[in-house]
Amino acid sequence: MCFEIQEKKVKKSVKIDMHSTITTLLSDNIFSNGFTDDDFFDDNDDIINIMKKIILPDDDNSVNEISFSTDGYISEENGCIELSYKESELTGFEGSSTLISFNQRLPNQITMVRNGSYSTLLVFNSDVKRQRCVYNLNFLPPFELNVYTKYIKNNMTFSGGEIIIDYFIEMAGIKTEYSHMYITVNEI
Repeated sequence: MCFEIQEKKVKKSVKIDMHSTITTLLSDNIFSNGFTDDDFFDDNDDIINIMKKIILPDDDNSVNEISFSTDGYISEENGCIELSYKESELTGFEGSSTLISFNQRLPNQITMVRNGSYSTLLVFNSDVKRQRCVYNLNFLPPFELNVYTKYIKNNMTFSGGEIIIDYFIEMAGIKTEYSHMYITVNEI
């Protein structure tokens, strides 16, 4: 997140379109087929090829797709962009607010903070790919997980743009989820 305070923050309303593909990694499938980290982290692979490697063909429940549009705000201050919006019940985080922020000089280092009924702090970084993050479900003590960033494309400006993030969630050293997040922002 950006914490330097020098200029006045400029904020405006935007339309945010979010599409996420969340793939549950079935450990039986992964380990029985002898996959290694090299299978998952081949920089030439895209999300579709990775999914084909790890998903059982007859398991319809292993991939979740979520798409929604919402109004939100974008702000810019000292070269930092912040995108904020209310979560939809489609995401399972209804009642929560999300803030996505990054410094325009470092567009491949993105922080996502979710507050409300469930809280998360996720850091996506294409240079330091594995980041320790915190998840809080409010009915359990907060727990740590790792986010392993595979790919970031970020051309977001104060006028709008897009962010694409492909990443793994790891718990106790085991890859449990692969996500593809695509966010577009347009002025209203």
